[in-house]
Amino acid sequence: MDSNSITGILRYSLDSGVSVYGGLRYTSIDTQATVANGLFSYVLNSAEGNGTGYLAGVAYEIPEIALRVALTYNSSIDMTMTTLEAGVVNGSTNISTPQSLHLEAQSGIAEDTLLFGSVRWVDWSSFSFSPPNYPVNPLLSYSRDSYTYTLGVGRRINDEWSASATVSHESASGQPATDLAPTDGRTGLTLGVRYEQDGYTISGGVNYTWLGDTTTAAPIGASFADNHVLGAGISVGVNF
Repeated sequence: MDSNSITGILRYSLDSGVSVYGGLRYTSIDTQATVANGLFSYVLNSAEGNGTGYLAGVAYEIPEIALRVALTYNSSIDMTMTTLEAGVVNGSTNISTPQSLHLEAQSGIAEDTLLFGSVRWVDWSSFSFSPPNYPVNPLLSYSRDSYTYTLGVGRRINDEWSASATVSHESASGQPATDLAPTDGRTGLTLGVRYEQDGYTISGGVNYTWLGDTTTAAPIGASFADNHVLGAGISVGVNF
């Protein structure tokens, strides 16, 4: 299941340190799946479905101590995906991406040292992807909502360089998974570095995540264990 999103945000700041922001989100999703065991085989291809939602939030800042607290809500997004099942059966499937709420906070704790963290709730228990002819629907759903926690520290090394380390954790449900959900919980570590000079910044980082083990529900009963994710990113920003 591949997804792409574009978000546009406007922000308005008040003199009291409070700011409000909001915007629109456009998301597209397409899916390919092959499921087979001794009982049946199944192949799914979908045309890209897309939809539009919104986000809204409020933040409070005290720049003198690098304090910032922000709460952001992302709406669900409804879309219809045209599906081709087993190469011959055309149909359509309605899905709604889950709503979410994200609380972020940061504060200076010593000279040139920043502590930051976040809590993110995603309404996964209301999500279901059920193609009309899949024999053991849903193909993808979750037994409960997810809560993801992050905690990190950043350190300014000099006027140009700074570094950070972040730990994240999402607890496992311990329940059998659906056939398109090969993980249950995760724990990750991210190391980052940032260079800033003359109005531009270059930031980069590396993430390693341990994925929680799971087994899909009957009749497939596929087992996923000892999996991980390694990712890297870089961004360039210009201030004017």
